[in-house]
Amino acid sequence: MAAPYRVGLPLVAWSHLFTVLLVLLTTGANNDDIYDLLLILMTEWLPWRQRTHRTRGRDLRVRELSEQQAQHLTGFRRSDLFRLVSALGFGGGRTVRSSFRRYVCSGETAILIVLVRLHDGRRWSELEDLFRRDHTQLSELFAETVHMLLDEHRHRLEDLSFFKPRMPGYAAAIRHACTAKYPDVEALSDIWAFIDGTLRPCARPSAALFPGMNIQMTCYSGHKRRHGLRYQAVTTPDGLIAHMFGPLPGRRHDLTLLRQSGLLEQLDGMYMPNEQVFRMYGDPAYRPGAHIATGYPKQRNVPLGDLEYRFNRAMSSARICVEFSFKEINCRLAYYLNDIIRMKLGQSAAGIGNIYVVSALLTNCLVCCEGCQTSVAFGVPPPSLEEYLA
Repeated sequence: MAAPYRVGLPLVAWSHLFTVLLVLLTTGANNDDIYDLLLILMTEWLPWRQRTHRTRGRDLRVRELSEQQAQHLTGFRRSDLFRLVSALGFGGGRTVRSSFRRYVCSGETAILIVLVRLHDGRRWSELEDLFRRDHTQLSELFAETVHMLLDEHRHRLEDLSFFKPRMPGYAAAIRHACTAKYPDVEALSDIWAFIDGTLRPCARPSAALFPGMNIQMTCYSGHKRRHGLRYQAVTTPDGLIAHMFGPLPGRRHDLTLLRQSGLLEQLDGMYMPNEQVFRMYGDPAYRPGAHIATGYPKQRNVPLGDLEYRFNRAMSSARICVEFSFKEINCRLAYYLNDIIRMKLGQSAAGIGNIYVVSALLTNCLVCCEGCQTSVAFGVPPPSLEEYLA
């Protein structure tokens, strides 16, 4: 029996959409906007594909895994897996149904499918014996669960209201960490987080997928000299990613991500008129303002003073934690993301952009359970898993 993916358009509708985009291009529309729209469609939507299916036995449950198996397959401790399933809202007999309710599994099994795919990274055909399901079912249930996690928990990577009461403590920890290494430097006392962008590599897009459109140029970063998707992250001293925005085409600049993310507008509406405003610290790619601070700029043929140089060094030594957060995603939890050959635009039912955002969410959950390098360096423990996902 044929089974279409959950997210997708009928092939006729997909062809009509492609025709409309071509008409827009030929009528003088903004090419950059068209390419951005097309890229988003390619990372989140696919034409339907025909699959076969079969079930081999009962669903895999957390209780069947030993402590060593849980760590090896998911990256979480066995006891934390029970907490994670419950906190995410996938316990209590909840079921997950794939496209058009063809495949059904328990919520606990669905979370295990996502975690094993991200952490273990093996192909679906190699995971059939573990989950006792056909690779077609695993693929569709994975895509369905990724979209469910985005629908229900994406706001945790967008809404900063959870972090506002913690900002004074974050600012004190950052100031203490900077002055501990550089006692003679007057570190900023209003920095609560660090902001930066990253490029996640992907396979070179197929020119035959959308003939007449230079998708390869859209995704190509001249700075990194490779194809990829751009994301923006705001990292706090306890190791959590407070805000995640993306994906955008690889050629986009950090300022473009900041402008389109709406982060500054959200911060503008967060503070009362007489309330202290806390700022983020970014690298020289950002422009200093009411909510962002940067180091002293280097000018041609004008060397920085000693205090200015040491100030930049002190703040940069703390800002490196935002790079640690990117490392936590693809080197601690989601090894699957490092397989660039499988990061293909337009060939993933879940969408490679969605997969990275879900990986960031699950990495936050892992940090809440076990801590991380950043929280140890700043001496700020992360909130509990239940508090973060409340």
